[in-house]
Amino acid sequence: MYESWQFLFGDRATSEVAEDAAELDDVPADPIETINPVDLFNDCYTPSFANGTPTSYAIPATPRSNANTPATNVGPERPKKKAKVDAKEASLHDAIGNYMAQSSTAFLKIADLVGFEDRLAAKKEKVFGELENLNLKLLDMFAAHAIIVSAEENVDTFYGIPENYKQAWVEAVLAGKIKLKTT
Repeated sequence: MYESWQFLFGDRATSEVAEDAAELDDVPADPIETINPVDLFNDCYTPSFANGTPTSYAIPATPRSNANTPATNVGPERPKKKAKVDAKEASLHDAIGNYMAQSSTAFLKIADLVGFEDRLAAKKEKVFGELENLNLKLLDMFAAHAIIVSAEENVDTFYGIPENYKQAWVEAVLAGKIKLKTT
């Protein structure tokens, strides 16, 4: 973009006339002339019609009081392309909105699955600590831990058993009286 900026700003940034922000305070405060857009339009705009005769057109300074009053000095009617653009923009807006809604749903599902895996991993880490609170031999704790953490349903079942029944439940699992899912 250097060439286009150089064309726009000239050599103000690199030559002897270059100024930095500190030097800008020395700029004289001449009043800035404001341009009225209506005057500018009235001075420059002269439409041509099909018969080739230019007609002057002035923008009214105040709006008409009655919208049903016939207009005078009205130029040729412009083509109505804006409605098509608006319809295209609306359909694009709807398509993007639908895409965003579907993406949001998909991202929420992914986040829930990732969160579920994290929660399951945290539960699995605590199983052995829970087994230590029971009256079990060390080898029985290892075997019970391996059975319980082998499937997510087993972990949920283990944490669903009330504390006062966990001892009996684990003993029944180790004795083979309760069959748990294995992966």
